[in-house]
Formats: sequence, C-alpha cells, structure tokens
Amino acid sequence: MKQEFYPTDMEDHVRIDKYLAEACPDLSRSYIQKLLKSGQVLVNGQGVKVSYIVEEDDRIELEVPEAVEPEILAEPMDLDVLYEDEDIILINKPKGMVVHPAAGHYTHTLVNGLAIVSGIICDGAKPSCAGKIAAAVDAGIMGYYMYINGQQFKGGDGIVSKGVENTITTRYATTPT
Repeated sequence: MKQEFYPTDMEDHVRIDKYLAEACPDLSRSYIQKLLKSGQVLVNGQGVKVSYIVEEDDRIELEVPEAVEPEILAEPMDLDVLYEDEDIILINKPKGMVVHPAAGHYTHTLVNGLAIVSGIICDGAKPSCAGKIAAAVDAGIMGYYMYINGQQFKGGDGIVSKGVENTITTRYATTPT
C-alpha cells in the first residue's frame, strides 16, 4: 500500500520516523525504521536516513508491503526438552531463538521445531493456526520464566479466582492418567 504525506509547518522539524509513527499509528516506529532502511520511504523522490528531519515542503512517499501469512513448516531441531507428557511440553528456549514465524524469520523458530517434537502440524490453511500455536508457546515461556524467578499466581490474579491449587485440581481432577 502506497501513501503520500505533506507535513505542515506544525509537523516539521522532527525525525521522519517519529513523524510517520504519529501519522500512521498502526505501524510501530521500529517497523517504520526498517522501511526507511530498505528504501520504502522516499522524501521528494529520494531515500533518506532514519535521522532525516522533516521539512514543511517535503513530499513523503511510504510503501508498506502486503502482509504475508507465514506458513508453519515442521523442522527437525535439537530442542532442550525440560518436561513432556501427553498434555504439555516444556522447552528451555535458547537465547536469541525466535519464537514464531514472522516477517524476516519464517524458519528455524521454536514453533517450527515444536511442529515435529509435539506432532503439531500447521499447514497454513487456517490463518489462526500459527497464532494459536504461538500464543500457547508464549504462555508456556512466560510460565516457565515465572517459575524460575519464584513468581506464582495467587487467588484473584487474572482467571484464578479461588486459588491456583483449586483451579488446577478442578481442571485436571477428571483427566485420566
């Protein structure tokens, strides 16, 4: 999608990334910086640096590429499995490993590795598939970090209203072992 902007005297004398972040609230400033560095933002027909200062008579062209729905491909990986049973798998995610496919990281992610380890295969047919896996992975990682840092849920926190022990007992009491 291509957009054009013409800053007014009230909007000039700011960095272009800040100007565009305010003009396009649905785009993050870091994403705008990436677009600037890749030449998808032109000022008066020329590429500019992130530090460019907007002037009143500038013509800014912004080209935002169409979003691509990533396909989750199962990849064999050597994952550090801390715990696994038929309901849950706990992975020690290496520092720097991307959790789920996104722009610039479509392969070699934790979700790609889990697709083999856990048997979860997402063929990309349903756009929600990757989101569900990613949300489950993110929640598991958050829970593990809370555990290693000595944090815990207490009654009244979020969905836990009668205490975490009662919540777990109620949820898993009828689950056959």
